[in-house]
Amino acid sequence: MRTKIVAILLAFVVVMGGLSTGQNSVPPNPKIVGEPLIVEPGKQGGSLRLVVDAPPSYNPYVIDGDFSLLYASLLERNPITYEVEGAVAESFEWAPDGKAITFTLRNIKFSDGTPFTVDDVLFTINDVVLNSEITSDFLNDLRNDLMVLGQPAFKNAEKLDARRVRLNLNTPFSGATFFLQRMRILPRHKLADKVKKLNPSTAPDAFVKAWGPDAKPDDFAILGPFKIKTLDSKQILLERNPYYWKVDKNKVQLPYLNSLELTIAHDVRQEELNRLKAGQLDYVTRHVDFVTFKSKDAQEFLSLVEKSGMKLAYQGIGPQSTLLSLNQDVADDALRAIFRDLRFRKAIAHLIDRDRLVKEGLLGYGVARDTFITPLSALYDKQATARFEFNLEKAKNLLDDLGLKDVNKDGVRELSNGKPLQIELLINQANEARVNSAKVLTVLFASAGIKLVTLALPGTEVSKRIAPGSTNYQALLISLIGTAASPVDYFTLFHSTGPNHFFKFSDVQGKDVPDFQKRVDELLIQISRETDDAKQKALASEFQKLVSENLPVIWLFSPGFYAATRAGLGNTGALTTHDAASQTLILETFWRKE
Repeated sequence: MRTKIVAILLAFVVVMGGLSTGQNSVPPNPKIVGEPLIVEPGKQGGSLRLVVDAPPSYNPYVIDGDFSLLYASLLERNPITYEVEGAVAESFEWAPDGKAITFTLRNIKFSDGTPFTVDDVLFTINDVVLNSEITSDFLNDLRNDLMVLGQPAFKNAEKLDARRVRLNLNTPFSGATFFLQRMRILPRHKLADKVKKLNPSTAPDAFVKAWGPDAKPDDFAILGPFKIKTLDSKQILLERNPYYWKVDKNKVQLPYLNSLELTIAHDVRQEELNRLKAGQLDYVTRHVDFVTFKSKDAQEFLSLVEKSGMKLAYQGIGPQSTLLSLNQDVADDALRAIFRDLRFRKAIAHLIDRDRLVKEGLLGYGVARDTFITPLSALYDKQATARFEFNLEKAKNLLDDLGLKDVNKDGVRELSNGKPLQIELLINQANEARVNSAKVLTVLFASAGIKLVTLALPGTEVSKRIAPGSTNYQALLISLIGTAASPVDYFTLFHSTGPNHFFKFSDVQGKDVPDFQKRVDELLIQISRETDDAKQKALASEFQKLVSENLPVIWLFSPGFYAATRAGLGNTGALTTHDAASQTLILETFWRKE
C-alpha cells in the first residue's frame, strides 16, 4: 500500500511503567532505543569533556551547529541504518497522494516542565520556517532547499486534534522527511513574543536575536537530551534533561551521562590538541579535509591520541567524497567529442588506481570510493552499481577503439585534429590531497598515452570556473560534502537542472541530452515523490545502475574520519557513522563504565 504508518523502532515493544528514572519524569510513551545504536545498554552517571566553537547563537534557526544536543525534531535518522524514525512524533503517516504527512505526537514535556503540544509544532513550521518576515542564513538556505520544481514544498501545518498535526505539501515530496530532521521544534511559550507576526510590538529582528550568546539558562526550554545549566564565554555546562523522552531496552532513561562540560574555543582544533596533551579530553573527532587539517595534523592527532591513553574508536570514511569530472561542454571540439563518448570515460575509470591514490595522494588518510552512494543508505543497491577496476590494458584498448593513437611515437596519443591528447586538470591549490592526487593521476594517465597538465588555482577561482553555464575547465578534481543517503543528496549533481551539474550544464537546455540523462531526470523526480519505501528503492536501484554504468563523473576517494574516546566509555560503536547530524544521537548513548 502507498499509505502506511511508520512505527517507531519496530524491533522493540513499548513497555509502560517500571522505568528507571531516579528523580526524572519519563513520558508514558517513550522511544525505546536498542541495537544497532545501543549495543551496550548502560547506566546513568558521569560527565564528558569536549571542545566546541564559540557560538554566535544558540538559536537553531540562526545557526545549526554543536548545540543540536539541545533540540529535537519531529523525525530523526538512525545513524547506523539511515532509516527515518519518529522523534518527538511517535508515528507518522503519508497521505495516499503524497501531499500530506500526519504526525502523532508523544505526550512529553520541555525541559522546564511545560507540556509539548501541537501548538509548538504549528509555531515552528507556520510562524518561523514559513514566515518570510524572519530571515537568517540558515532559514534562507533551508527555504531554498525546500523549493521543488519552482515552488515551496511545504504549504502549512494544521492541527487535527490534541495530539495530531498534519503537514500539508504543495507537491508530493518524499524528501520532506529528510528536511523535517533539520527542523528543530521550538517552545512557543518561550519565543512567540519574539515573532512580530504574533507580537506586532516586538522588533523585526527579535526572533533571530533570541537565544543569542548573552542568553541565560532560564531563557531556554528544550526537547533534546541535555539542557543548559551554566553559560559563559569560556565554558558551557549541559546537564541531563529530566524530561527526556528516550529509554534503552532496560528501561533506563537517556542520556546516560549526567552532564557535558564544553570548553568554548576560537581555534577548536588547537585547543583539542592542547587538551589531548594534558589529558583533559574525553571525546574528539577529526575529519581530514586536507585544507584546514592536513596530513601532518592527522599524524600529530593520532600520535597524541595514543599517548593520551584515549582509544581510536573509529578510523574510516569521512563525510567528503572526491570525484573526477570531465567537462562535456568544454570549448575544444575534439576534447568535447571524446569526453561525451562513454568509451573514453570508461577508459579513464579503468586508468585510476584508487588504492594508489589513497596511499600517495592522501598519504593513507582516507578510503577508496568507487560509488557515489554510501553503503549505509537504505537505498543502496550493491548489485545495481557498476564498478570499473584498475586495468591498464582495458583502458588502452578502449582508447585504441576511439582512434586515439600515438602516431608520432612520442608517448602521447593524438586527437582527431592531430593535436596531442592533453587535458588540463583544475584543482584547488590549497588542498594537499588534490595536489598530491594530481601528481599520481599524471603518472597514471601518461601510462596510457594521455598528457595531464595540472592547473592549481585558489578555491574561489575554481568555484568561478565551474559555476553554472561555465565551460572554463577541462577536467576537475572536486569534493562534495554529504552522505548520499537521501534522495535529496542526488538531485543537485545528477539532475539536469542541478546547481552542481558541472559535468554538462548544457543538459538544462535540452540539447544533445543523452538518453540515460533523460531517464535519470525522470527517476529523480519519481524518487522525490515516491513515499512507498519498496517502490522508492526500486527506482533508486535503476538510478544507481544508470549513473554507475554511464560515468557522468568518476568517484575516487573520501578523506579519513577519526573518532577517539577516553577509556571506559561505553557504547562507542555508533561512531562508525560519519554523518555529522547524528552526533546528538551518539552522545546521548555514551556511558561511563568505571
